[in-house]
Amino acid sequence: MITCYWLVLESQKEVSGEQVQEALSILFRNVDILRLCIKKENDEYWFYKMEEERILLEVLKNECPNEVFHKEMHNSIDSASGPLWRAKYIMNDKLEERNNKFYKRHHLHFQPRNN
Repeated sequence: MITCYWLVLESQKEVSGEQVQEALSILFRNVDILRLCIKKENDEYWFYKMEEERILLEVLKNECPNEVFHKEMHNSIDSASGPLWRAKYIMNDKLEERNNKFYKRHHLHFQPRNN
């Protein structure tokens, strides 16, 4: 099973791919679960702590977040070498507009009843 999360970063200044890489490195070093991999030993699978830092970040430019999200749901992860997660950072001037369209299509809007 692949679980995908879509996070939106809003900033008054442009955030570079290097800044995202550094932030992910800090998380990797400080959050134990982000350093896990799964290895097979004696026909059983075990969680192991990765021996070295490995951040799977791909910086994309002008990509549709919706398409990237759906594509990621079908890409596997090499669980033996780890990590058990990866990140895509999309730098896009029209990201906010596309996110708003995605939000409107994929979320229910509840309106209060008049009693």
